Amino acid sequence: MRHTIYEKRINPTLWRDPIPVDPEQIPVLGREDYEARIQALWQMPQASEYDTILIYGDREHFSNVEYFTGYDPRWEETLLILPRGGKPSILVGNEGIGYIAVSPVEMNIEFYQTFSLMGQPNDVRSRRLEEILKDAIALQSGKLGVIGFKSYDPALHTIGAFVTDVPHYIIQTLERIVPAQLLKNATDLLADCEYGLKHHVSAKEIVLYELTGTRVSRGVRLTVEGTALFSHVDSAFKSLSNGERELKRLAAFEAGTLIIGATETPLYHFLLPKLGQFREMHPNVTLQVQGSSTHETIQMLRAEQADVVLAVSPLTDVEDLSVTELASFRDVFVAGPRFKSLAGRHSAIPVRTEPSGAGGLFRARYRTHPCPPDSVGASRRGPNLTAVHTHKQ
Repeated sequence: MRHTIYEKRINPTLWRDPIPVDPEQIPVLGREDYEARIQALWQMPQASEYDTILIYGDREHFSNVEYFTGYDPRWEETLLILPRGGKPSILVGNEGIGYIAVSPVEMNIEFYQTFSLMGQPNDVRSRRLEEILKDAIALQSGKLGVIGFKSYDPALHTIGAFVTDVPHYIIQTLERIVPAQLLKNATDLLADCEYGLKHHVSAKEIVLYELTGTRVSRGVRLTVEGTALFSHVDSAFKSLSNGERELKRLAAFEAGTLIIGATETPLYHFLLPKLGQFREMHPNVTLQVQGSSTHETIQMLRAEQADVVLAVSPLTDVEDLSVTELASFRDVFVAGPRFKSLAGRHSAIPVRTEPSGAGGLFRARYRTHPCPPDSVGASRRGPNLTAVHTHKQ
């Protein structure tokens, strides 16, 4: 086969004062633009042999349908039927039946659920494909053009004169309606490198493609309306994000304040030796320790003035609180010779173990302790009471 290459020199005329184009004012294709494309298709000399043209589209190959309608089937399939001089028809699936409204073109919309994703409903609401095609296809003395993804040279294939990449079940259905010899691959009408319709663009299309390409290369920019809206919602989203981060830090003991109420005995014998270790494990948590009597510490917990309290049993009226036994201990009294007669005896005299001076003892203890507590605002984590159980005298 011999190929001839023609070379032609073009001397374009340049405008001296071109009309400036605002990159923010991107042209929008409307109904008149899409209908003009359909009309241009039928005016092509190469289209004179067809009475009806079918255009198939799916996720990867949607541009031919979108070119005439502005509709992208997204994850579904679609079939556009263009009868010469008649009203177009389009077949859409479950998702497309709601989305087809984006197209400004006046068309007969046919709900065909087989074009939907697998697993979605496919029931009696859809007519059979053969019935739909019989109503939409108009043939007189011409052929039925089928546009898929590419044109194929029949001489390179052994299956016959009609080669197409449109799904086989659609072709089989078409052959039940029209003679097989009337079917022809018409993809060249759009994609041929010399006369293909999509290779010829108007001034409006040039502006549209150039501006959208320029915008993509510069990154996405907001419109005036988008900028106004963003200025109001940006601070709200930042506050939500900061709040989420703070909650995560609090939950992981990475920040916040822990308020502990304690009576004298658990404060001195249990809490103080552990504070240093806690501060090493959670250096960003602020500790506030308050010493008081058992009754007062429990009231602090109920009033949400403390997160946890340490007290000495027996405890009463704490059924609504969570009590955890931590340890048991024994008080040993050291006395002078004057009380020698009491040695070895168990005291029957009640001993006060929660003096009001617990706070002073706490401060005196920390004059030499390396980890003094902080005293700032509190945050409650729930009604928990931690108690020291079984006090022996």
